[in-house]
Amino acid sequence: MGLSQHRNIGDMCQQVMLRRELLEKEESQLITAVLNIRSKLNELVPVFQLPPEVLEEVFTLCISWLYGYQKPKHRLSWTQVCGAWRHLAFSSARLWQHIDLGDSRLADEFLFRSKGAPLFITSSSPLKLTPNTLTLHSRRLESIDVFLFPNDMAHLFSSIGRYLPMLRNLSLKITPMSSTIYLDLSLPSLRRLSLEGVAIRWEECSNLTHFSLRGYNTAACPSISQLHDILEASPQLEYVRLECFVPPSVKVVERPPIVLLHLKEFTISSKPAVSRSILSSVLLSPKTRLQLYLSLSEDLHSLFPEGLPYASDSSVPYKATSLLSHHRGKSIDVSSIRLSRHGAYFIRPSSSTWCDDPSAFLLSLSSASPLSSYVCTSLSHILDLTTISHLELNTGVLLDITVKSLENLFRDLDCLRSLAIAFNDIDQLFEVLQFRDNATGSMYLPRLETLSFSKPYDLWWHFGGRWMESIFATIKIRRTHGCPLRTLEFFSCHGLSQSVVQDLGRSVDQVTVKDQSNVKKNE
Repeated sequence: MGLSQHRNIGDMCQQVMLRRELLEKEESQLITAVLNIRSKLNELVPVFQLPPEVLEEVFTLCISWLYGYQKPKHRLSWTQVCGAWRHLAFSSARLWQHIDLGDSRLADEFLFRSKGAPLFITSSSPLKLTPNTLTLHSRRLESIDVFLFPNDMAHLFSSIGRYLPMLRNLSLKITPMSSTIYLDLSLPSLRRLSLEGVAIRWEECSNLTHFSLRGYNTAACPSISQLHDILEASPQLEYVRLECFVPPSVKVVERPPIVLLHLKEFTISSKPAVSRSILSSVLLSPKTRLQLYLSLSEDLHSLFPEGLPYASDSSVPYKATSLLSHHRGKSIDVSSIRLSRHGAYFIRPSSSTWCDDPSAFLLSLSSASPLSSYVCTSLSHILDLTTISHLELNTGVLLDITVKSLENLFRDLDCLRSLAIAFNDIDQLFEVLQFRDNATGSMYLPRLETLSFSKPYDLWWHFGGRWMESIFATIKIRRTHGCPLRTLEFFSCHGLSQSVVQDLGRSVDQVTVKDQSNVKKNE
């Protein structure tokens, strides 16, 4: 091949390259033009008319999905929709505040994008992010909520340090059956504390609004005195839960009452002596929901020797603690009582019969052993029973209550107007309702007007054949002695015939029968 031919080939190659460059430049210009057109078209879509702050709230929801049980397949796909969304997402530091230590790739990205925003640390799986990465960000930590192995927990806090000045929420839980671990922390801004199997410096706990402890042996559990110090140092407490609480002793240091008038819910799971010791120095708002889980083997005098721990007046000032020893009162906002074999529930007014909404219960006692007989004999110690207008006897409770206990209970509830009975053997009940009190000469429950049988969602089999004779006898005897029943209610009571319902209608003012499928038609 000659020199001229080489030159021709070279010229051709240069022309091809020049032509290619021109086409690529033209292509780039066309792509840019198309992108500009698409961008302008996007701006006309309704979603793009949303203000940036609204879009940011939408992105906050997208971020929250990353921490649910069913994580999205393409977890950050919304940042790839367009340049405007991507720019807005990456420039908003608060979107990236929640760091999942169980996902190292996302955790590193989130730490970088969160800039100087407060951090919320979470993890429900073993650590995958090297905690040393958090060391530089420890002063930004506002919340830590982790469930870890003890070694991972210790490693995490050894890395981020003991002084966390911004931390407001701390929720630590170690794996079950692990030994309690101790963390030496200084938390001056802490407001919400939930610990399970992790101990800290109890004297550092103050100004809390939420406080929850669980999973300690006696050696690691705070003492009653330390617990009282925490409560006293946190007058704005709204929620307290002490589960399986086993302090080293039940000895109580005499002190002025601790006033917790902002407390909405107080739950204690422990021995009766421990519950008594905790409550002996506490004064609650009349609206505080108190839940006790214990095994009661004595009457209510032993559990509440000075009465219920409720202030008689919710306006009692905090500074008057030295004068509050006489402020415990029986007048709490309760109009109904429910007795179960293993529980007693004191129900707020305006709650429906057999209501199961926890917010309806002002005070509840749950016991591993039957407690109904103990409650029956000592209700007047803790309540002004003239305020009780409704009583519920839950399934099987009458098995544990003797006739004498039932008489004592009914003697105290002389203002009762309504009695609801779930599935029970009710021979003894009718026996008491049909006879007069030997001490007073009057009928038991003299103001009783309404008898209700069964729960709306239960079925009381063979009710008609077993109890109707006793019901008619009770109606007749009480009317004769000037204490007439006016209303009878039957919910899913099997074996009622239409003729029996009609006869009852002639004996009382009103008969209500629910679930008509159980009413037998006359042949």
